[in-house]
Order: sequence, then C-alpha cells, then structure tokens
Amino acid sequence: MANSFRTTALRALILIALGSAIGIGNNLLAGAHRRLDWISDYPALEARNDRTGGSRERAAPSGHALAATQGSGSLPQDLSDISIPEPNPDELAVEIDPLQAARLYSNGAVFVDSRRSREFVEGHIAGARSISYWESAVVAGRIEELAWSAELDDPIVVYCNGGDCPDSHALSELLWGAGFVHVLIYRDGYPDWIARGGATEKGASR
Repeated sequence: MANSFRTTALRALILIALGSAIGIGNNLLAGAHRRLDWISDYPALEARNDRTGGSRERAAPSGHALAATQGSGSLPQDLSDISIPEPNPDELAVEIDPLQAARLYSNGAVFVDSRRSREFVEGHIAGARSISYWESAVVAGRIEELAWSAELDDPIVVYCNGGDCPDSHALSELLWGAGFVHVLIYRDGYPDWIARGGATEKGASR
C-alpha cells in the first residue's frame, strides 16, 4: 500500500513538473503580445469600499439599443421570457446562448471583449470594454478599472470569436479570481452577434 502511494505521488509530481516546464517554455517563446507576466498583482477588489470610505451608491444599468439592423437573422425585441443564470461565487463561469446574451445586453449588462485590441478596434459589440487576455501589460489595470465601475455581483458577459476561441474562458478565470461572481461567457461570440444583426461599432475602448 505504501509503495503504491509513493508511486502515485511520484507520478503526480512528475506530471506537475512536466506541465510547469511546458508552460514556462511556451511563455518564453511567446511573442510580446501573448506573453504573460510571471508575477501579476491583480487588484484586491474586496478592499475597494475601504478605499472610498464606504460602499458607493449603485447606479441602475441603462439598456443598450439591441439591433443594428432588422430583417433576416435579427435579434428579437421581446426577450422577457429568456432566463438568466443567477450569480454563483462557487462557479467559475457559465456559458450563455445568443438570446441570453441579447437579453443581458438590452438590460445594460457589461460586455467585455477578450480578443486582442487590434481586433476590438476593427469591430466589436457596441458599448463593450476591451480587456484582452493576451495583453499582459494592461490586463490587470483594466480589470481594476472594471472593479471601480461595476459591482462584484453584476453580470459580466465575456466574449471572443466563438467556436474554439479560448480567450473568453481564459479571461473569465481572471475575473472570477479577482472576485467577480456573475461571469457569463457568450459562447458563440462576436461572429454570432454580427450574424444576428446585433449593434456593433469600431474604435478603441472607452
């Protein structure tokens, strides 16, 4: 029994060491726009109220104009029957479908574009913020900016290019780790939003 335990523990340590070596190697070989900081100091969001001398007054979210165009593939205007997942501090993030994303958007939820900033400039969901997971030089600061303008239990909808794009899931982990408890991933992402006639715009993040 003892030998079996030692063998299992040794194998686990070897796998951890190999995984760490692969991760370090990939980070060293990554380009500047993809390389992650070795040590990153993410904001202590739970202390935010202490810095302001108390809880700030919560403003009601203002809704967004949902559709850029009407016609084939456009998003429906009546989304009142679409259910939205509740905040859950024990769950990293929840994937949502296009109609759930549309209802959250029309209700004024914060949308976060996790793609690279050059893609954001070329076009994004209207009103979205840019927090590119891969741009390690700015990601921590932008998460902190988000913390000052949104409550930790506000719905935060993260998207990228849908399909196999990993950016939204990766950024959601950072947001959850920073204290946000209602992180939602729009799984079909920006291409789906365009196909459905959702409102878009170009330019840098405000």
